[in-house]
Amino acid sequence: MTTHTEIVRTDDLTGEPAAQPVVFGWGPHVYEIDLADANATALSAALAPFIEAGRVIGGIRTRAGRALAGAEVTGRPIEAHGRIREALSDVYQ
Repeated sequence: MTTHTEIVRTDDLTGEPAAQPVVFGWGPHVYEIDLADANATALSAALAPFIEAGRVIGGIRTRAGRALAGAEVTGRPIEAHGRIREALSDVYQ
C-alpha cells in the first residue's frame, strides 16, 4: 500500500489557488502569506511608494538566507548544521 500526500497552496485572502508564498516584514515581525498572482501584484503595487521612498537597512541577499528566514517564520524544521534541503530552498527562492 502507498500513501500519496498532496499539498495545495491557497491564497490566504481569497481561498483561490495560490502561486507563491510572500515573506515580508513589518515592525519587529516577519510574516508569510500565500498569494495568488493577482494579490501578489496588488501587494507589490501597494507597497511600491513606500519601498521607493525608504532605504534598505538589511536584507536577505542569498537564496539560503531566504530559505532559513522563511523556514524560521513558518516553523518548518531546519538542520542545525549542513546543507539546506533543496525542497525548502525551492520554496523561498
